Amino acid sequence: MLYRSKLFFLLFFLVFNSTSLFSQILKPISWEFSLDTSSFKLDSTTKLNFKAYIDKGWYLYSTDMESSRPMVTRFNFNDNQDVKLIGDVLPIDRKEKYDSTWQAEVTYFDDSALFVQKIKHSKSLSNFDGYISYQVCSDIDGMCIPFETEFVFFDDLSNISKKITIQSKSSLFNYDATIFPFM
Repeated sequence: MLYRSKLFFLLFFLVFNSTSLFSQILKPISWEFSLDTSSFKLDSTTKLNFKAYIDKGWYLYSTDMESSRPMVTRFNFNDNQDVKLIGDVLPIDRKEKYDSTWQAEVTYFDDSALFVQKIKHSKSLSNFDGYISYQVCSDIDGMCIPFETEFVFFDDLSNISKKITIQSKSSLFNYDATIFPFM
């Protein structure tokens, strides 16, 4: 009898927990954040790049639509006295289509997306962070998944100078200081 109750408990446990064994967390997008170091100087302006990699069959809505339409991508920046935003976040090379669900023209990205924010920063640079609210939708079944992704810039100031590409006045002698530190 004890053997049967143990067996029943084991089968009960396996049946109700087997769904968690096969479930996956669906995240059809990944992000990369970078600083445009081609013209980086302290107490200057520069660009923050937000690059999204989108799985095949999925798309991301852009930042430049009305809020009555689908959940647009929104960039939320935390206050920082060392950084001043210049203008809005710009979507680069977005696409446009008519969406029958929303009965409107929508702007979106598939495969990849690039957003650029221009900033002015001071000499005493500190962490500049925030988060992105967005949704990705499937072309296949129309399913949309909302996400929030955090980002941080200037968290390792010692690393910024190593990433700066030195541009000489002549295009013949352009080189990357991380590859050729002796030049």
